[in-house]
Amino acid sequence: MNRFLTWLALGAWGAVAFSGAFWLSFPSKAVSDRLSYEVSTRSGGAFELSVGSVAPWWYGLSAKQVVVSSVDKLSKDALPTPIFFADAAGVRVSPWSLLKLSPAPLLMGYIGMESASLDFALRGAMRDGALALRSVKLDASNIPVLDVLGMMGVGGDGGTTASGGVDLSVDLQLPNGLAKADGEISVKGNQIQIEKVSSTLIGWNEMEINTPIEDLSIQMAVEGGEATITDGLLSSPLVNAKLSGTIALEDNPGRSKLDLGAVIELGEWEGTPLANFRGPLEGALRSARFADGSYHYKVEGALGHLSFGDFRPERDAGTRGLTRPAPGVGSAISTPMPGSTDGRIPNPPATPPPSINDGVTPADEEPDPDPNADAPENAEDPPPEEAPAHEEDPAPPEN
Repeated sequence: MNRFLTWLALGAWGAVAFSGAFWLSFPSKAVSDRLSYEVSTRSGGAFELSVGSVAPWWYGLSAKQVVVSSVDKLSKDALPTPIFFADAAGVRVSPWSLLKLSPAPLLMGYIGMESASLDFALRGAMRDGALALRSVKLDASNIPVLDVLGMMGVGGDGGTTASGGVDLSVDLQLPNGLAKADGEISVKGNQIQIEKVSSTLIGWNEMEINTPIEDLSIQMAVEGGEATITDGLLSSPLVNAKLSGTIALEDNPGRSKLDLGAVIELGEWEGTPLANFRGPLEGALRSARFADGSYHYKVEGALGHLSFGDFRPERDAGTRGLTRPAPGVGSAISTPMPGSTDGRIPNPPATPPPSINDGVTPADEEPDPDPNADAPENAEDPPPEEAPAHEEDPAPPEN
C-alpha cells in the first residue's frame, strides 16, 4: 500500500513539474507569429491578427490583447482598420472528444472584453470530406452597441454614437448545414442610449438627441433552415418599429434571403433637435403611410447585399392617395388629387400652341370678296338664309 501511495505521489509531482516547466518554457512569441501568419494567409491578406501574448490553457490556448484588423488591399499606404478587440480569449479541445478519436472534436472557449463576455461551443463534423460545423452555441452578454453599429457600417464618426450593450444567444444544430438548421436565436438590448446621429446623405450634421431605446427584442425560431421572427420590437420616444417575417438561411450566410415586414410609427419629436426634419421625413415616407398613421415596408433581398431598393413601401388599399403635409410641424393627411383614381397627380390636359392671330377679332379682318360680283344679270339670287337666333363669334383663323 505504501509503495502504491509513493508511486502515486511521484506521478502527481511529475505532472506538476512538467506543467510548470511547459508553462515557463512555452514559446509564446513563436505561437503568436504563427497565428498572425495563418490569419493573413487564409484570408488572402484581407485581415490581420495582432496578439499580445499566448499561453497554454487546459487542452488549448489563451491569448491577451487580441486585435483583428481589416486591410485595404487596393491602397498600399492605407493602415489596417481595427474591427474587433478582446482583452482576453481562449479556445480548448474537449478531452472526451479526443478520447473518441473524432476528426472534428468539440471546441469550447471564451472572449472577454472590457464590459462584455462571450462563451462559445463549436462541434465539428466531417461532411463531404471537409470539416464543417455540426452545432453552434453562443452566449454573449453586454456586447457594446457601438461595436455592433460599427460592424453594420453605421457607427462612429459620420453615423450613430450610442452607449449600452446587446445580449446575444444562439443555439443551432447543423447536422446538414446552415440551410437545414434547427434551433433558436435571441437578441436583447441592454440600457441602450442613442447619443448622437449624423448623416451626410440627408444633411444631418451630428446632432445630440440623447434618447433611450426602451425595448429592443428579436426572437427567432429556426426550423429546417427557415428562421421565423416570433418577436421583433424596437421602442423609443422617437420611433417604434415592429418586425415580422422569415429568413431563408443558406450555408453562405450572406446569401440568406430576407422576406420581412416592418411597421414604423413616429413618436413625439416636438422639442427635440429632430423636430424640423419631421415634415420632410413624413414626405419621404408618404407612399408607405397607412390610415392609422403608421408606415409599412416590405424588405426582400440577400442578407449580405441589402440596399435601399430592397425596402419597398406597402400600400394601404383604404388610403390610396397622395399624402400631403398638413399645416404644422409633423402632421400629414392623405388626399387624392382631383382627376386621379389612384392617388397620383393627373397629367395636365393637352393645350394647343397659341396662334399668331390671337387678339384679332373678326371685325378687324378684311371682308372676303363677293362671289357674285362677276355673275350675269339674269342669274337668280340664291334664297336668303335665315339668321340663327344666336351666333357665336367664329374662332380666329389659324395659319
